[in-house]
Amino acid sequence: MNIQLSAVLAASVIALSILVAPAAQCANGIGPDKVVVSTDNGPVRGTVGSTTITFLGIPFAQPPVGELRWRPPEPYGRWHGILEANEFGPHCPQPLTSDQSNSSEDCLFLNVYVPRDLGLESNSASALHSSHVRRPVMVWIYGGANANGASEFYDPTPLVETGGVVAVTVNYRVGPFGFLAHPALEAEGHPAVNYGVMDQQAALRWVRNNIDKFGGDQNNVTIFGESAGGLNVTTHLVSPLSAGLFDRAIIESGAYALATPTLASSQAKGIAFANRVGCPDQTASCLRSKTTAEVLASAGNVNTPGSAYNQSTVDGQVLPEPQVSALAAGRFNRVPVLQGANSMESNVFGCGARQSNQSLAEVVPTYAYEFGDVSASATGAQHGSEIKYLLNVAGVAPVADGGPSTLPPASQPLSLAMRRYWTTFAWSGDPNSIIVPPWPLASPFFDSVQSLTPPLPHFDTTLAYGARHNCPAGGIFSASAPVNY
Repeated sequence: MNIQLSAVLAASVIALSILVAPAAQCANGIGPDKVVVSTDNGPVRGTVGSTTITFLGIPFAQPPVGELRWRPPEPYGRWHGILEANEFGPHCPQPLTSDQSNSSEDCLFLNVYVPRDLGLESNSASALHSSHVRRPVMVWIYGGANANGASEFYDPTPLVETGGVVAVTVNYRVGPFGFLAHPALEAEGHPAVNYGVMDQQAALRWVRNNIDKFGGDQNNVTIFGESAGGLNVTTHLVSPLSAGLFDRAIIESGAYALATPTLASSQAKGIAFANRVGCPDQTASCLRSKTTAEVLASAGNVNTPGSAYNQSTVDGQVLPEPQVSALAAGRFNRVPVLQGANSMESNVFGCGARQSNQSLAEVVPTYAYEFGDVSASATGAQHGSEIKYLLNVAGVAPVADGGPSTLPPASQPLSLAMRRYWTTFAWSGDPNSIIVPPWPLASPFFDSVQSLTPPLPHFDTTLAYGARHNCPAGGIFSASAPVNY
């Protein structure tokens, strides 16, 4: 990274300059705690906090209900008046969640988190557009086996505060609503599976078209996600329909199912589901006539033989081929990638990340990591335990630099270093700066990872990563390997 950018980053992570506009100068004269921003769909009113301005529950696509169920997302259109963006929209219905009180099929909403030091609350739009550098944008894609999850469970404020980025979190359809394959839907002539991924693509198009109005750089978008969110990031890497929608990618524990199921295997699950839900005629109209509760009751549990859907499917359009073969052949969108896994996850995670990184490193700048803080949970660096080092997570005490946190004091410097790595990567495509330990590029030929362990990360080529994780020669995934997940 060049010295000038390093200096900008150092200033942003050491002391955010918080600009407080007097009430008389606030946008539309509505007081110091509210801000109105115009979007292509209409104006939205957000809330000014101590360090961020938040815009919650912005619809980015038409509600996928009725005849729009199991169809690609449609543009939302314009609304009348000012949209009050001060609370989360409903999350998408989830077969693994018993409490559906805040869920609805009308769930395609996103949330924008803006650094307050952008001066967005100023009455002068020119102040936003001329006096500050456009900020990189980080779009979070939640995990949950593509069966559950919601944007409201994750608060990216720590990244916004640490790196001065604009952050976006998005809802997308999960479970049978997001990933059902069925011949009757295929016969309608539209992309007919991976609807949840198409929702993410629609959200990314909204970001490209609107984020500049929030002070973000529409030409510098990083997508990042964990578990199924990371798997979906990999899908975007190899999907031709995602080309041009993002500029960097971060994958956390997402390289676990890269030998993607075929359309035929996923449609077989869909046919069995239609019989269970009471549609023996196997028609799309019957499927769409079923209530949300009826669909959920017949969905089965993901990754089991009785599931109605796979986590992703080779459909020929959104996902033209298995992710593993696309990566191995270099058929993917050429952007810098930061990817890793956690030390206490099963080898399908650790070895998958190694195989994926080796393929990526042959073509694009790739930065590999292993998260290994033994204090991350009662059983060490388990699946998903790194998230709270980066984001505020529902039900977990906030990320803090020396303040109240579930992280022990010895782990908090690691959390800060990780947030600096992630946000610096968003700025430049390179996690390195003058304020964090160096992180060299990954190699396609030998094991080389950044060890994310307290007190501070360090680069280590002596980990014998592949041997320690019992990774097979040639990789854990192949395009022809049987898939059982």
